Amino acid sequence: MGSPTSSAAPPVTTACGAGLPAPVPSDASEAKQWCRVLPLATRWPLGAGLSLGVRRHVDLIVVVDPQLAFASPVGTLARAVGVKDHAPVVRTSERLSRWLARLSVAVPVIVVRSEYQLGQFATDGPLRELAVPGLDPGCGFADGLAPKHHWTVLTKRVPDACSQPDFEVRMRALPPGTRVGICGFMLTTCVRASALSLARLRPDLRIEVPVSLCAIRRSSQLPHGGPSRLKEVLDELRRASISTAG
Repeated sequence: MGSPTSSAAPPVTTACGAGLPAPVPSDASEAKQWCRVLPLATRWPLGAGLSLGVRRHVDLIVVVDPQLAFASPVGTLARAVGVKDHAPVVRTSERLSRWLARLSVAVPVIVVRSEYQLGQFATDGPLRELAVPGLDPGCGFADGLAPKHHWTVLTKRVPDACSQPDFEVRMRALPPGTRVGICGFMLTTCVRASALSLARLRPDLRIEVPVSLCAIRRSSQLPHGGPSRLKEVLDELRRASISTAG
């Protein structure tokens, strides 16, 4: 069971041309009704494996930015940083696709996609048009990562998913102690911002960010005269009591 409203609502077409389920109104009582599906635990893989039968459970999965712009080897991000730097992102996309394909329909999933403004992240080059409706064809979902009909799909305008009003309402309505797993693109930017924001919003939740299901550029994994960007982000998440195993 996913969002009771998202599966019934007809798809709507955004400026990016992607057919999406109509968003749920920002109503706390409606969000609480949706949250009655919890807890319906699933399990993260450990390391780079795909086993769903080990260790920690999660009650709700949030997939951040599973779009061509970020995940595709010919997407906007790959064109900006280069194929070699982007290669680990493609591998993570494939791994995440396989993992999501094995989820039970009973597992609630929220997909938070991005639509940005022209020049929001760069004044020139490919990143100037990153996820910009009408300009970046990468606004659509990556291969194997398109939402299923019973998932909830929301659109954010900045890296932090908690800035999305419907998402915030849903997170506020979760029972204390709910395990929320956040995965997707990219660990050092949107996943990081969303997880830290959620930890501030709801410190009583148990937030998981499984590294094996979060995309990381090659350059972010290498030290540059100090700790790598990956290590800095993982340390930051752990200080916020966010688990990063898996």
